[in-house]
Amino acid sequence: MERFFVLSGCSGGGKSTLLAALAAAGIKTVPEPGRRVLRAGKPAPRKDMGAFLSACLALALEDHARAHAVAGPVIFDRCAIDAVSGLDALGEVVAEYGRLSQVFLAARYAIEIMPKVPVAERVAWIMARIGPPGV
Repeated sequence: MERFFVLSGCSGGGKSTLLAALAAAGIKTVPEPGRRVLRAGKPAPRKDMGAFLSACLALALEDHARAHAVAGPVIFDRCAIDAVSGLDALGEVVAEYGRLSQVFLAARYAIEIMPKVPVAERVAWIMARIGPPGV
């Protein structure tokens, strides 16, 4: 069974809220790189999108490397693929969902569309697919 899973999608879609609920259920989670880049005082996307995405990419790669030491499933709130996709799209007007779908499929990720249900039901939906925490 795969151990690494990514929540990706449009801003404001509830990824971080869902990640917090999964963490509360005992699943190992990795918070979004972009929020951590901003909290660390690194480049803001409005000032320098390329530098911001590069910082997100570096942090996401570190997250992925550290996750190998964790037993059981790990769920990432965005990942290196999101940052790479953003860097590829700089200067273009591209729908985020379509762009991310193509990049994730090219990286051999399976894509499942999460049902639009309350957070507790989304947690159950994910846990049914990934198995119990720490296994």
